[in-house]
Amino acid sequence: MRTAKRAGRDYVRGAREEKEKMGERATQAASKSAKDDASISNDEAADLVEGARDSALAEGQKKVNNRQIIAFLIIVVIGILFANNP
Repeated sequence: MRTAKRAGRDYVRGAREEKEKMGERATQAASKSAKDDASISNDEAADLVEGARDSALAEGQKKVNNRQIIAFLIIVVIGILFANNP
């Protein structure tokens, strides 16, 4: 049972790390795009970068939530299986 919990935590931790990486990549891509486009102001570029990061973090959070649900269900199933074995 402990290994199932540990595996679930590792699975969710990986999802959280991926969420942060997605935010960083989105920020870098938006920043590069804003630098390449000389027609926008610094404020517009900052808004673009912030919006891209927020969007990527929101999508990453959805993935984290989905992985948490899957990990929880796996732990529950393993718990039920162990509880039913004599």
